[in-house]
Amino acid sequence: MSLVHDKFCIFGEFQLIHEFCLYVLSASQRTELIRATLSALHAFLSWIPLGYIFESPLLSMIETLLKSLPSAIIVSKPYPSLLDRGCGP
Repeated sequence: MSLVHDKFCIFGEFQLIHEFCLYVLSASQRTELIRATLSALHAFLSWIPLGYIFESPLLSMIETLLKSLPSAIIVSKPYPSLLDRGCGP
């Protein structure tokens, strides 16, 4: 029961995390910072309300990053996990 309660509590707090991640992904040119942000998204992925994934520019930002950044960043974890959540083809 506590896990369910914790999950619903973090939904409301996730907005700040989401906004920060969107900011970093859209504004940063630093590969390490982008990689760390993608790693943080991966850690929160199972807790993220689906609206934050489907109703925000998150997926298109990640797709753009995967196309434009050096191949070293493509090894990040969130993109395959997003596909696992049904966000892919």
